[in-house]
Amino acid sequence: MSAETALTHTVQALNLSAESENRIHDDAVARRFGFEGGLVPGVEVYAYMMNPVVRHFGPEWLDRGEADCRLLKPVYDGREAVASATPESDGGLALAVESAGVTCARGSASMPERGATPEHAPLPVAPVFPGRPPASPETLPEGTVLGTFTESMEPDLMTDYLSGARETLGIYAAERIV
Repeated sequence: MSAETALTHTVQALNLSAESENRIHDDAVARRFGFEGGLVPGVEVYAYMMNPVVRHFGPEWLDRGEADCRLLKPVYDGREAVASATPESDGGLALAVESAGVTCARGSASMPERGATPEHAPLPVAPVFPGRPPASPETLPEGTVLGTFTESMEPDLMTDYLSGARETLGIYAAERIV
């Protein structure tokens, strides 16, 4: 199918983590590292990508769908980002996020046959890693579990997050899904 049949989700990107401990989301710090400004977090770019996926496959995709996504270039706060999902001949979707004429993310999404469950290893659970050591192969060897973060999503916080993530599908608020 052609790009004309793609579902799109156009947003004004918002950096929800400008004040986070990860300073690459701060404009001044990001500029020192050669970026144009603070980076919109990948989790929000992923959220932009999934909007047309859920519109295409329906809410069942949230239970049993699959996606493989790669972040390629930064999406910057305040800029338009267009997420697209283009149907492919195998029934899957080719995904992309473009901003300022640059492809910032690519991926694919699919819906397994009914009854099929995506295979994945169980996620490890561990206490939150104490402090943040300087990143190196010695301090953070492959497989290091930094900890399991849990947060209760209260209704006001959820409403704020869905607004900030530019989510327009009502299922997330109605079903209390983040």
